[in-house]
Amino acid sequence: MLSVDQALNQILADAKCLVDTQNIRLGEANGRVLAQAITAQLSMPPFDQSAMDGYAFKLSELPHSKTLPIKQRIPAGQAPGKHIPGSAARIFTGAPIPAGADCVVIQEDTQTNGENVNLGGNTASWQNIRKQGEEVKQGEPVIEAGIRLDPPLVGICATHGLAQLNVYQRLRVGVMSTGNELLEPGMPLEPGKIYNSSRYLLQGLVEELGFEFVDVGIVGDGFEDTKQAITRATEKCDVLITTGGVSVGEEDYVKNAIDELGAINVWKLAIKPGKPLAFGHAHNTPVFGLPGNPVSSLVTFLNLARPYLLIAQGRRYSGEQKLTAAAGFEQKSSNRQTYLRVRLQDNQLYLFNNQSSARLSSAGWADGLAIQAIDQPVTKGDPLEYLSFSALLT
Repeated sequence: MLSVDQALNQILADAKCLVDTQNIRLGEANGRVLAQAITAQLSMPPFDQSAMDGYAFKLSELPHSKTLPIKQRIPAGQAPGKHIPGSAARIFTGAPIPAGADCVVIQEDTQTNGENVNLGGNTASWQNIRKQGEEVKQGEPVIEAGIRLDPPLVGICATHGLAQLNVYQRLRVGVMSTGNELLEPGMPLEPGKIYNSSRYLLQGLVEELGFEFVDVGIVGDGFEDTKQAITRATEKCDVLITTGGVSVGEEDYVKNAIDELGAINVWKLAIKPGKPLAFGHAHNTPVFGLPGNPVSSLVTFLNLARPYLLIAQGRRYSGEQKLTAAAGFEQKSSNRQTYLRVRLQDNQLYLFNNQSSARLSSAGWADGLAIQAIDQPVTKGDPLEYLSFSALLT
C-alpha cells in the first residue's frame, strides 16, 4: 500500500494554479485569495500621533513647577500648527503631534484651571506618542500574494486607502455522488437506500475553504451514465470530486470512466479510514475519486484533496501545521496510518468511543484528527500529532 506522504507527493507534483485573476471592491475581499502582493501605500502611522487624550509639549521646556500655559487644542482629524515654545497643547487620541513637541502626559495625570496645566506623573521623551512609520514605512511589504484574506487583513488594506484588490477567481469545485443506493434528504427512505450525506459534507468543506461549489448531483451505477456525467461536469468546474465507485467491485464505474476520458491512478493507501483513492484527469480536468463512506471522504479530502485545491486556488501552501498533545487513551496498532477522531482539552487528546468509518457522528463530536503512525500502538501519555478542524478549514 502507498503511504499518505507518497500519495500526496504524487498529487502535488501535478498541482498548479488553475484560475485567472480579477479586480474586486474591497468590501467583497473577505475570504478571497490575494493575487498581487500589497505594499504600504503610506507610512503607518502617517504622522507622529498621540496615543492618549492628554497634553503635548516639548520635554526640555518643562519647568521645575511642571506647569505650562495651554496654547493649542488639537482634536483628531485636524492639522495642528507648530509647537508654541514654552506651552502645552490639549490633544486627543489619534491627533497629530505638533512639530517640535515630543511628549504627551495623559489627562488623568494632570490638573488644569482652563488656562494652565500642571503635568504631574512621569515624563519621558516620546511617551504616549506613536511615531510616524513605526508600524510600517511607505513601500515596505504588507501582505504577500497567495494569502487568503480575513477581516484584519482586509482592514489593513483599508488603512492604506486601497479601494480595489487583485484576487484570484474562486476555484470551481464540482462534487459528484455515485451509487444507486443514494437518496437526497427529504425523499421517502426506500428499502436498501441511504441518504446522501457525503454530498452535503463536501459542499460544506468546499465552501468553508472559499471555493465555489458546483453540484453535479447523484449518478447511478452504470458506465455510460457515469462517463456522460463526468464529461458534463468537466465543462463547468475546475476540479471534480467524486465519491464512491473507485474500488475494484463490479459496480465501481468511476475508475474506468475516467480512464477512458483521460488517465487515472487508483491507489490502495495505507490510510484509515479511506483506503481506496483515485486521482487523475478527465478532459484535462483534475479529478479526485474519494471513498463513498462519509468519514473516509472527510479524512481523504482534508489530507489529500485539500492541499491540491489550495494550490489550484492560488494559495501559498507549505504543509500542515500540526500540534502535539498527549493521548488520553489507548489504541491498538494498525498497518495503516490512522486518523482518529478526537477532542483536545487541556493539551490532552480524548478519543470518540467508536472509530468506525461508518460513524459520521464521530466527526461531529470531534474537533480534530490525531495521527496514529503505522504499526505503532498508542498508550496513555504518548505524544501524538494533532490536526484541528478549524486550522484545516481556514
